[in-house]
Amino acid sequence: MPRVLKLLALLLSLSVAVPLVGCPKQVSSAEYAAGKALAGIWKDDAGATYVVEFDGKQPRMTHVVDYDEEVFQILQTGWRAGLFHVIYLVPSTQYTVDITVTEQPSADSLNIDWRNQHDSGSESWYRSP
Repeated sequence: MPRVLKLLALLLSLSVAVPLVGCPKQVSSAEYAAGKALAGIWKDDAGATYVVEFDGKQPRMTHVVDYDEEVFQILQTGWRAGLFHVIYLVPSTQYTVDITVTEQPSADSLNIDWRNQHDSGSESWYRSP
């Protein structure tokens, strides 16, 4: 098993993500479908891995591991203004990265907007088999 997958398996057992305050207690059918579609393991073009879990009410990002195996700390995750939103800390730079999924994911990809203290942009993530 590749080293990064072993690391992900270990991290999945240590989830510490914090839900955003004010997330809806009742889940609409649209939020349920969106949350279910977000669940899975995603990769970006640089090779970072993002893990999203869905408990039937709230999707949450539980792990982010960079291409060099640096593990990022999830600070917040959940719905914000009807969109899936995540904030995580990059320990090596002390940057906080703010991510918003900009549209309903397809079966194989999703689009996000991101920003940190020095830059911002958009990118696509791809579902990992």
